[in-house]
Amino acid sequence: MAQTSSSEVPSTIRMYEYKGTSSIEQSLVLNEKAAAPKSPRYASTQITIQVIAASLNPIDYKVPEIPLVGQYLARNFTTPGLDFSGRVVSAGSDLPVGTLVAGRLAGPGPYGSLSSYLVAPRSGLAKLANNVSPEHGASLGTAGQTAYQSIVPYVKSGDKVFINGGSGGVGSFAVQIAKILGCHVTTSCSSGNVQLVKDLGADEVIDYKTQDLVGELKRNGLVYDHVFDTVGQPGSLLKDSEGFLKPEGKFIQVGGGMTFASISSMLYKLFVPVVLGGANRYFKFLTCMNNPKDMEQLAAWTAEGKLKIIVDSVYPYEEASRAFEKLKTGRARGKVIVSPINSH
Repeated sequence: MAQTSSSEVPSTIRMYEYKGTSSIEQSLVLNEKAAAPKSPRYASTQITIQVIAASLNPIDYKVPEIPLVGQYLARNFTTPGLDFSGRVVSAGSDLPVGTLVAGRLAGPGPYGSLSSYLVAPRSGLAKLANNVSPEHGASLGTAGQTAYQSIVPYVKSGDKVFINGGSGGVGSFAVQIAKILGCHVTTSCSSGNVQLVKDLGADEVIDYKTQDLVGELKRNGLVYDHVFDTVGQPGSLLKDSEGFLKPEGKFIQVGGGMTFASISSMLYKLFVPVVLGGANRYFKFLTCMNNPKDMEQLAAWTAEGKLKIIVDSVYPYEEASRAFEKLKTGRARGKVIVSPINSH
């Protein structure tokens, strides 16, 4: 497709379309002449972006693959993907045309990050420094903000933090953010990722393949100030946290890897009174929300070299289906990226 100037949007663009016939990797079709997104009505809060790279997240395939209702829900978002990096095309905001940005859409819509152009909320954008690659910038939106919002509001320097799943897309951010804030970090991972999380700054690592995770956490008693569960396994972790999380401690859960067992445990602890075994620790199921200050801080830490972006693999745009196949294995070390979508 012919390249256009950074201040113009072609009448047709390239974008993947989810046809909703089976799994997402078998249902994506690349449309080379899709209609371009309409110009935003509110130029100060809605920004047109020429996309360079997209970072994939479990929500990108889990929603359309929900049994029975997934295909119906997918009608509202033709193109998957929330996270991206790119260049500003539309004028009228505080981001000049041509500015390189990291971004996250507020939710699924007709033009996801696997579109060559999209319209994004200003609240989900942050400038990227010249020393940060578009592939790294594309990784910040969902995984970075999820980790930030699950750690920063709840800890202080010197706190002891346990992060369940330190080598994944969210966990690798969480380990580093907790260390930036001066916390002592214990995390879990498989045998092959122990050195990775140590390199990210983890003080203690529990290899769940060879060690009893809960047993190791309980060994020292009620010492943890904060627990962040990115995995959802073991399903009893919330209940068992009463043996290692301080009474005033916080337990934050995100849904990326939740199982039936962990969902059942969560619901039981939320809705059953304490006298009958319900939760006696602070618990929150966190959903990531765009926050420009969070994005700007993540981008700044990345530019300063304090925050390392762990990228598992980068797939060319034409191989987006293969990128989803890798993501769905659950064995990605860090982020799975699709790039370039447009030339840098």
